[in-house]
Amino acid sequence: MENIDYIELYVSDLEKSVAFYERTFRLVPIACSDQDDYSSVLVQQGSIRLVLTSAKKPSSPVAQFIDTHGEGVKDIAFSTPQVEHHYRIAIQKGCRSVLAPSSYPTGQEVIHKATVSAFGTATHTFISRTSENSTTLPFFEPIESAKIQTSALNAIDHIAICVNVGEVDSYVNQYIDTYGFKQSHEEQVITNYSGMKSRAVQSANEQIKIVFVEPVTGLKTSQVAEFLQQFGGPGVQHIAFSTEDIVSSVQQLRASGLETLAIPNEYYNTLPVKESDCRILRQHSILFDTNEQGSLYQIFSKSVVARATLFFEVIQRVGCTGFGSNNIKALFQAIEQEQFKRATALM
Repeated sequence: MENIDYIELYVSDLEKSVAFYERTFRLVPIACSDQDDYSSVLVQQGSIRLVLTSAKKPSSPVAQFIDTHGEGVKDIAFSTPQVEHHYRIAIQKGCRSVLAPSSYPTGQEVIHKATVSAFGTATHTFISRTSENSTTLPFFEPIESAKIQTSALNAIDHIAICVNVGEVDSYVNQYIDTYGFKQSHEEQVITNYSGMKSRAVQSANEQIKIVFVEPVTGLKTSQVAEFLQQFGGPGVQHIAFSTEDIVSSVQQLRASGLETLAIPNEYYNTLPVKESDCRILRQHSILFDTNEQGSLYQIFSKSVVARATLFFEVIQRVGCTGFGSNNIKALFQAIEQEQFKRATALM
């Protein structure tokens, strides 16, 4: 496995979604596909590539997905020169075949694809291209007017997936056994009200990072349990984009209208940074963590979909390969507060 080639999201309104991702994250529409029962647009910034797909008919599998789950991630595609090999191993290890290895001549190159079941109703696609540095997808036509905008966002850093109680370990073992991933981190968070358990895996080249999270029973419904209820099963809770400049990214995202999670003031009272740096972090609600490898900076958006089941993270790494161990409880509590606000609003 080389990297995440693209992530496909099923959306209710394609035009509005394309406008949102372009305005908010400066992901520019570069190609489109119009099929009998669905339409798709590929948007890109740096190596971040999202395929946004919406239904044209109520009978479409896209429409059925949205009826069940709301808007969310359907497919995570891995770039690999060994499409057939990874497909064969996945089937041997118990994954269900969605698309057998297939070849698609497109112009002067050939694209090889295969797709298998992953978690919940999501899938993994394996994809390779005969042309180096190509980003072409089968049945997509380029948008000639596409103009890439300047942005500090440059890559998909990681994906976080919520799974049912007791399933984290089995998913981690599956990705280790099936895809040759290795475990990189493990955390458990307990608050006064709820908690979560998480384990992270990454590909051998460390370019693909996936975090699996399950709820821990507490006095109230865990935010992870709430996700599973609202989404109707396991699914992607958040996508993290990496940035070269967290401050400028926060400023650009907020200027676009994206709301970010409020971090309690107390969090900043004990940060091991200079007072001047702390003021900047506090001003922009940026989380900071450090370890022997280096440091990292993180911000988190509020949910961007109607069911409150998907949000985004922006992360800047300065040598650190972790996930902000010292920030996880602060983040969990901040999301917990948003969860309580939603519950209060419904009363």
